[in-house]
Amino acid sequence: MLRLSKTKSLLSVMIAASMVIVPQASITAFADEVATTSIETQLETLSQATGTSYKDNFYDVVNATTFASHEIPATDAQWSWFGELSDEQDAQMEEIFSEINSKENYGKGTPEQKLHDLYALYSDTEARNADGLGAFQSYMDAIVNAGSLTEYVTAVMSLSVDTGYGSILPMFGVSQDELDSTRYVVSVSAGDSLMGKDYYENEAYEPYIQLYNQYLANLLVVNGFTQEEAVRMVENTDAIARKIASAELDTTDYYDVEKVYNVYSEADLIAAFPGIDMASYMQAEGFAGQDMYLVPEEEKFAVCSSLLTEDNLQALKDYSATVLCGDLASVTTQTAYDLTIELSNKLNGITEARPNEYYWMSQTAGSLDWNYGVLYTENYCSKEAKEEVTKMIHEIIAEYKNIINSQTWMSETTKQAAIAKLDTLQVKVGYPDDFSYYLSLEAPITSKKDGGTLTSNVIDMHSMYKAYELSLLGKPVDKTKWIATPQTINAFYDPSNNGITILAGIMQKPFYDPDASEATNLGAIGVVIGHEISHAFDSSGSQYDANGNYNPWWTEEEYITYTDMCQKIIDYYDVFPSVETGETVDGALTITENIADLGGMYAVTQIVGHDKEALQEMFISYANMWAEKMTYEYASMLLMLDVHSPGRARVNAVVSSMDAFYEAFDIQEGDGMYVAPEDRVGIWK
Repeated sequence: MLRLSKTKSLLSVMIAASMVIVPQASITAFADEVATTSIETQLETLSQATGTSYKDNFYDVVNATTFASHEIPATDAQWSWFGELSDEQDAQMEEIFSEINSKENYGKGTPEQKLHDLYALYSDTEARNADGLGAFQSYMDAIVNAGSLTEYVTAVMSLSVDTGYGSILPMFGVSQDELDSTRYVVSVSAGDSLMGKDYYENEAYEPYIQLYNQYLANLLVVNGFTQEEAVRMVENTDAIARKIASAELDTTDYYDVEKVYNVYSEADLIAAFPGIDMASYMQAEGFAGQDMYLVPEEEKFAVCSSLLTEDNLQALKDYSATVLCGDLASVTTQTAYDLTIELSNKLNGITEARPNEYYWMSQTAGSLDWNYGVLYTENYCSKEAKEEVTKMIHEIIAEYKNIINSQTWMSETTKQAAIAKLDTLQVKVGYPDDFSYYLSLEAPITSKKDGGTLTSNVIDMHSMYKAYELSLLGKPVDKTKWIATPQTINAFYDPSNNGITILAGIMQKPFYDPDASEATNLGAIGVVIGHEISHAFDSSGSQYDANGNYNPWWTEEEYITYTDMCQKIIDYYDVFPSVETGETVDGALTITENIADLGGMYAVTQIVGHDKEALQEMFISYANMWAEKMTYEYASMLLMLDVHSPGRARVNAVVSSMDAFYEAFDIQEGDGMYVAPEDRVGIWK
């Protein structure tokens, strides 16, 4: 039996908060009424006010008052509770920086000193505009003035080695080995496709590409190129970017280890780029001498290599110079960054820019996210919330074991392997107990008075991070380390570490409320937790074993059954339209997240049991969590790129597949929310 709220139900509070959709009713009388009536009566009242039954469209009716009382801010592309939390964090960020900037002298290397001095460099627009490309100018000159392919390659190599910025040449990074998660390997990518395959291969987005190209031309002019040069440079850049993009993998392919786990030897890498001195380049980068390298996108790799010819010299120079201007727009002149904000706003349907101070604070906090995270945690994180959410996680893990054991299509051996994943699941909640390790990863900041500029500090920060990455090679992976900061408003599952992380940023209302009923919290943060646990068994996570290694551990027959269930989920979601665009959800693109939504919700319904009122609270809380409004432009982009379904589908598609939903709200055949039992989808149920 679950504890119900001792105060008004969540729905009554939502209704009372904004009654503008209720026609010809006394607001006061209505508020008093909903505070004392049942949840179903409240829903019926909302249904009458909106002209839509909650049994036909649960998401829209439950969120009707929320939608009536919230509009998309002029400075944003969407409104959602994530956005509300982000706005709350923005206010907290202002408080932190107001305190930091009220003083001048801090101990060297302290979070306050680093944040204070970096913010001062971001906000000194006069110095930034005078500095131009600053510490990057010599690299730009070397690229533009290269008289041969060899000189061009040398210039681009120097840029990558010294600063971490690249364009067409291979770029090196360190990641966990998919087949042996206890060790680090070097991964190699190549080619900046700018807007990317999804945009370039969709004719409907050609106007967006032209808008982007005009932005690039304006950016080049700001950085000292003539209008005539800018036009030529953008034309060449567009042509190269499209060629590179054509060789990129589809979004869903990145989840397929068989496609991205391509092992190269050092000799293979050298042979893959015969037109350059790859051996010397790898040596200069510090990544030579490894026993293996991973190349996720082989075709893209080959296209980049094929473009490195003397005949392409001018186009290559134009492309690399343009990419560099774009990469540096946020850290060079304020004029360049203003152009970037203007472009972003146009692409996403945003009508009003935020004050510059917001961007300076955001960029500073983002550049030093662990140093900022310390101050955020000290001021705004609750130890009690961390303990309560941890307790909830273990309760949901226990329920997931019951779900696994109930699967008739899995053998006992496979079930035990799945249970082993749950038994070894690493759980990180809120924030690390000790920040010292993470603070050591972020570079010292050299203030203006000590000769530092924004661009010189950017290069220093890259050098520090690169040294850290190189230090990992040859060492075992420490799976206890955090890979996201506490202020991040998110949660995730990490298959290589077989762990879930629920960050402090999302442990706030309406996702988690210490004063709410257990059912309400289970419908929000509880489903988020179950969602992340479900990722261990979605179409991607299920390929990894308890040790975090890619190691398919099911029988062939089980995979066939699983694939059939996945296809049923894909077909089910394919018919759900976007509120803003009318386009339907891409079931294949969103399959992993949809499996996780369905699994997380089912686990929570099992914990709630058959308490009808608790189930109602839980489902309403879940529907409210995904309330969102967005611009047409932003919604269209998300449908193309986002692996998550839009809010209405995340709610209506999920609850319609839960038997408990029918029990809670007496949904019958003929209702819009009704789905025949045999057509209700979900794998982990």
